[in-house]
Amino acid sequence: NTGAENIKGTEEEQLPPPKKEDPPIPDQIFDQAEVQEGAEFPGGQAELMKFLQKNIKYPEMESSSGIQGKVWIEFVVGTDGSINGVKVKRSVSTGLDMEAVRVVKMMPKWKAANNNGKAVKSKYVLPVNFRIAQ
Repeated sequence: NTGAENIKGTEEEQLPPPKKEDPPIPDQIFDQAEVQEGAEFPGGQAELMKFLQKNIKYPEMESSSGIQGKVWIEFVVGTDGSINGVKVKRSVSTGLDMEAVRVVKMMPKWKAANNNGKAVKSKYVLPVNFRIAQ
């Protein structure tokens, strides 16, 4: 130990903490809870549910096997409202997972999340419910 590490460490410790008003880092992705105004499907939650109901096609293998449940899909809503980084956060079965991902990837652009009047990238987790009609 030459002591140089200690001097460098001391300099870093003396830096003031970042201000809360600092603009967001351009590629920073916020959780929905961290933004002033969350990302939103065009027309709101009711329209999102209609979109899912209209576009989900229950996979035949899962339907005939009686497989049902809730697939949790995580994705990022970009500053332009585009949907990226779609992935399964909680799985039910391969067929249901693939169908949920397919439908999320075909969604129209969302209204981007907003922080201090600026559009920001945000992470969204969407439960996609698969129920076999009785």
